Amino acid sequence: MLLIGSTSILGYHMVKLASEQIVPVCHVKSDAWAAGSVQVDMDDPLALAEVASKYPGQTVVYAHAVCNVNKCERNPNWAHQVNVENLRQFLEQLPQGVRLVYLSSDHVFGDGGDCDETTLPKPISVYGQTRVAAETLVLQRANSLVIRSSLALGDSHNGRSGHWNWLNFRLKRGLPVTLITDEARTTVWAPEAAWRIMELTHSSATGMVHLANNLYCYRDALAKQLCEIAGLEPRLKWDQRVNQSYPHLGQVRLISNRKEGQLTINPLEQIRLHVESGTQIV
Repeated sequence: MLLIGSTSILGYHMVKLASEQIVPVCHVKSDAWAAGSVQVDMDDPLALAEVASKYPGQTVVYAHAVCNVNKCERNPNWAHQVNVENLRQFLEQLPQGVRLVYLSSDHVFGDGGDCDETTLPKPISVYGQTRVAAETLVLQRANSLVIRSSLALGDSHNGRSGHWNWLNFRLKRGLPVTLITDEARTTVWAPEAAWRIMELTHSSATGMVHLANNLYCYRDALAKQLCEIAGLEPRLKWDQRVNQSYPHLGQVRLISNRKEGQLTINPLEQIRLHVESGTQIV
C-alpha cells in the first residue's frame, strides 16, 4: 500500500509493524525516518498524484493532515486548503478504481456524547470542520473507506508527537504541561489500531468505521496514570475548556457498531509492560 503521511502516530506504527507491505510517503528529508521513504511536497496535490501514478494498483492510505487545532483556528483558509482542497485535487487525479482509505479523527464530534458511525458530526473547531469536509469527499468515491480514530497512545517518529511522547518530552525537560479537566476521549493502543487499519485496508469494507475500545477517560486522569507508569513527577497544571483560546473537545466517547472497528487492548496496560521491560513500543 502507498501510505501518504508516515509521520502520523498511526502511520508510524503501520510502517513499524509491516514495512515490507508499505511505501511510506513523507514531506521532507527530516521526515524520512523509514527506509524506502518517498519524499515529496505534501502540500502539492499534483506531486502526490504523480507519486501515486508510479505505483499503479496500490491501495492508497491517506493519513496526511494538519492536526494542530490552534493553528487551524488562527489560519482557517490555510487549514481548509491543506486538509480539504489539496485532498480534493489529489482525488481528481487518482484513478477511480484505486482503493482509498482515509484516516480521520474524533474531532468531527466536538462537544461529545456517545458517537458511533451513524452519529451526525458536529464539529466545534475549524480542524473538525475540515475533517468533515474531507470525509465527504472520500465517501463520494467507490471502493473507499473512512476510518475515524480517537486518542492513540504509542511512540512517535520524533519522540515528541502524540500524547505519550509529548508528556514524557515536556516533563523530563521541566516544560509546562496543562491538562483540560473537562475533556474526555476514548483512548486506543496505537499498534493495535495500526494493525486494524491494515486489515481494513486489505478488506472490502467501505463507508465509515470507528476504531474504539472501552478505555474512555478524562485527560487529567489519563495524564496522572501515564506519569505514574513512567515514573515522572506529575508537575501538571489544570484548566477547563471555557478558559482556552481555541476549542477543545468535550466528552467524546467513540464507539463502533461494526465488528471490525472494535479494539480490545488496554493501552495503559501495554505501556506499563513496555516501560517495566525496557522494550520499545512497536
